[in-house]
Order: sequence, then C-alpha cells, then structure tokens
Amino acid sequence: MVLVGTLVVAAAVIGVIAFAFINEWYLIPRRAIATVNGEKITVAEFQERVLFDYYLQTGGQPLPAGMDASFFGQMTLDAMIEEIIIRQKAAEMGIEVSEEEVEAEMQRLFGYYADGTAPTSTSTPTPAGPTSTPTLTPTFVYTLTPTPSPTLEPGVTPTATPTITPTPSEPPTITPTLPPPPTREPMTEEDYNQALSGLLGGVSEFAGISEERARELIKDYARTQLLRERLMEALNLEADQTKIVVHAAHILVETEEEAQAILDRIEAGEEFEK
Repeated sequence: MVLVGTLVVAAAVIGVIAFAFINEWYLIPRRAIATVNGEKITVAEFQERVLFDYYLQTGGQPLPAGMDASFFGQMTLDAMIEEIIIRQKAAEMGIEVSEEEVEAEMQRLFGYYADGTAPTSTSTPTPAGPTSTPTLTPTFVYTLTPTPSPTLEPGVTPTATPTITPTPSEPPTITPTLPPPPTREPMTEEDYNQALSGLLGGVSEFAGISEERARELIKDYARTQLLRERLMEALNLEADQTKIVVHAAHILVETEEEAQAILDRIEAGEEFEK
C-alpha cells in the first residue's frame, strides 16, 4: 500500500510538472491576444515583436525613468494590428510587391541607394562607416518620449501669471551666416551589408531569435511600408487622413481611496482638468 501510494503521488507530481511545462511552452505561446478579421496574433509572436521593437528603439538599454513598459507593449500591439489590416486590404485589392522591391526598401531604411538616387535633403541618414554602430529606426517603432505636465497638489488653486507686454523697439538687423552643409559620402554596398549584419547580430542576441528571423521581421516591415504607400495611392488618400492624434493625461495619487474619490467626481460630471 505504501509503495502504491508513493507511485500515485509521484505520478500526480509528474503530471502537474508536465502540464505546467506544456502550458508554459506550448499552450500560452499559442494563445491569441488579438484577432484581426480572423487572423490571430499569438503571445509568442507578440513577445518576439516587443523584444525586436524594443531593441530597435533603445539599442537594448533600459527605458527612461518614468516610462511605462506596458505602454510600449501596447504601442507594439497596435502596430501589429495595423500591419495586418494593411496586408489584408492590399490582398483584397490585389496589390502586391516583389522581393526585389522589398530588398530595395530595406536598403533605403539604412540610407543605402544601390542606384545612386539618394535624396539630397538633410534628413538623409548618415552613412554607417566601417567602425560605426548601425542604428535603424523604422517608423513602426514609436519614440516614447513622455511629455512632462505640471502636477497640482490637492486643494491648491492655480493662480494666473500676469503677462508683461514689453514696449516695442526697433530690432537690430542681423544677417545670419550659415555654414555650408556637410558633405556626405554615399553609403556603399559594403557599408550597408556591415550595418545590416551588426543590427541582425544585436537583435539576435537581445531577442533570443536567429539572425535569419530578425531579417524576416525587417523584411516584413519593409513590405508593409510599400503596401501602405500603394494602398494610399489606390484609395486616393492624403497622409493626414491616416493619422491618429491622441491627447492623454493622468492623475497620480498615493492611495486607492484617493483614486476612487477622484473617479467618483469624474463620473459625477466634474471636469477631468479640475
């Protein structure tokens, strides 16, 4: 009886451990955290993309003080949802891009133009030299720079600051002397390959994925960018029609009781700013 009882307990423990392992490494990663018109985004895909985006945005460094990591994750999820919608709509309209076009778009993201048609604007990325650290900041990676806002202590009523209007006077005439723009050597194919290799190696190490998978993620972004542009042309959309503007604010308090009291006041109709 003791032997049988021991075997039963051992079997139960092994079963629990096996279920935990299966749940952690098989069930949870395949669980959908978002579904876009029937297409799922799994936990594993989201976790991979968050690490990928995070490295592109920060170079693997910690987030600035006060930056909420969950906000970064939400921005990544929103971007993944938008990209699926773009791909689905492009497929519906029969819009496609070739592998050659995707490769050219990847090169453009690094500032390399194989045909020599690099733009002359000052926004052209600085070519990465043999010893430079490559940095790729695609538009799907959001720069999360929190805007500081004044914090009012409870019970403090802000007072207006008087505006002093100076007496106008004749301004002095200043003739600005601008230095000539710096001369930039075009990025060579060797520079591009070295920059891409450095980025893929950094992403692979940080995100725990293969360099080939990192390359696929960059190609997916480049492909989506091209599809986005062609969709806008096909639908005759202006850029301003695709923008989303959000004004966000929060009230920070020390206790849950204070938070609930403020929430009650807001739900009762009091203005958020007050």
